[in-house]
Amino acid sequence: MSTRLKALVVLGAGAMLITACGSSGGGAAAPSGSESGATNEKIKVTLLTKATGGFWDAMIAGAKQYETDHPDDIELTTNACKTNDDTPCQIAQIQDAVTKGAQAIVISPMGVGVTDALNEAQQAGVRIVFVDNTIPGVVPDAVASTNNVKG
Repeated sequence: MSTRLKALVVLGAGAMLITACGSSGGGAAAPSGSESGATNEKIKVTLLTKATGGFWDAMIAGAKQYETDHPDDIELTTNACKTNDDTPCQIAQIQDAVTKGAQAIVISPMGVGVTDALNEAQQAGVRIVFVDNTIPGVVPDAVASTNNVKG
């Protein structure tokens, strides 16, 4: 499977998980619009990739395509740091997403340096979905990844 296709599959899965998380009640999910639990509000989703280029660009494109295909479901914001190891950048992006009212953060975390920021986001009611990799110290609401060993 091509890198682009893998990225699109992972992002699609992540977006579907977020939509499902948003309708399950609790956390920062959009409030219910009726007794049946239906809502007309979009879920605010922030996608944070480690960097841009190749796989990351495909992931961002996949997320934007999902937003285009599901215009009533999500309001997407995407951010990427300039390098794969700019932990302070990613911490600032997590904090910014919370400040701007993100209800879900889809993230490929840089490493354990972002643990505190992600835990603080969860304490604020933000759903966390890991894509591509996980880190210890954070229990995400969902994980979407590919089998890089099997290819």
